[in-house]
Amino acid sequence: MGGVTTSSFMTTMSVQVVDRNGARQLAPIAARLARMEGLEAHARAADLRSEA
Repeated sequence: MGGVTTSSFMTTMSVQVVDRNGARQLAPIAARLARMEGLEAHARAADLRSEA
């Protein structure tokens, strides 16, 4: 095995895409989780998505 390479400093990130209907369905769950974590601004953003 070699030494330090550029891959030693890279991280993997997953990205998911949903349409408006999917966002509307997930919004109440996302808002609840955000509030449980004390992230009120995120919860309010999710609330707005559920109304759209």
